[in-house]
Amino acid sequence: MITTHEITILKNINLMFTLSGFVGQEKIISDIKRRIDFSKSNKQHFPNIILSGQQEMGKQTLAKAIANELDVVAKYVSAEKIEKISDLAMIFTNLSPNNILIVDNISNFKKEVGKEFYQAIESGHLNIIIGKGKPSARELEIELPPFSVITTTSKVWQIDEKIRRWFVVYDFFSYSSENIKDIFIKLATEKGFIVSDEAARILSSYCNSSPGNVSVMIKRISSFLKAISPDLEIDNKNISEILAHLGFGENYPHSLNLVDKFAHMSGTDFEQWVADYFCKDGYEVRMTKTTGDHGIDLQLYESNKLVGAVQCKNWDGSVGEPTVRDFYGSLVSMKAPEGFIFATTSFT
Repeated sequence: MITTHEITILKNINLMFTLSGFVGQEKIISDIKRRIDFSKSNKQHFPNIILSGQQEMGKQTLAKAIANELDVVAKYVSAEKIEKISDLAMIFTNLSPNNILIVDNISNFKKEVGKEFYQAIESGHLNIIIGKGKPSARELEIELPPFSVITTTSKVWQIDEKIRRWFVVYDFFSYSSENIKDIFIKLATEKGFIVSDEAARILSSYCNSSPGNVSVMIKRISSFLKAISPDLEIDNKNISEILAHLGFGENYPHSLNLVDKFAHMSGTDFEQWVADYFCKDGYEVRMTKTTGDHGIDLQLYESNKLVGAVQCKNWDGSVGEPTVRDFYGSLVSMKAPEGFIFATTSFT
């Protein structure tokens, strides 16, 4: 159930939320700036967009920066909080012309809510039934003001296609090591730390290309740094002490290193890792073409004879029966005696 306290008015957004201050995602930022300029010069409302990427990649920060650059009122709500149509009606009736509605994790919309949402986007009005189930029930049509929607998701494939067709979708790319180092320096400086470039490079290398991990690391360092460095300085003199305090360095578990590595691999990188795994086991591995492979990513050979096939799933969601069934059909089709599914997630 939505309450008025769960919709945050983001007018007077902190100045840290600006496009110029956003580190990384250069292609996305460039295109969004172009759209903002077009919107302002032609006096049109900003297009609806979906920011898609892994969790804690900065999607909410970018959404707020866009609203700030447009100099409009933005309202934020989490999709999980919208439980029924009346919640959606309450949100829409609180919008004014040219507002930005930021919906976090839109892929978590309930089916009936998602249906009403895209119908409202399409028609510009919302239909609700007053007194549902009673003889006196009547339908009320609410006219909506022109507004824009910025949504975030880590599972864009779970968003109803009827919603997606009204949005421009931006996929977040992995942050480079230089990006993460710069994000570390930026957040540390905002915290009042003095950080050398080399110290930032070393510490940020343990953040697995995640801005969220950078933020957590800086919070963990904060109280410890005050105790060992009154000037809040991080440099080569105390970097080893800080790493030991965090549990990194030589004592960091190998198993966690592997999990972190998988989490930030591209699909192609994961396939190559699996291929290397089978090569070490003595197989000749052939990677299939990107199209027409019938769900098979790798073919395993011994003495030039096909002995197995592999499907690689670098997913966030669980691998379920439909995936296994399709894979089995591919095995039968190519007459492979054995099949393997390698996944970075769990099986249902």
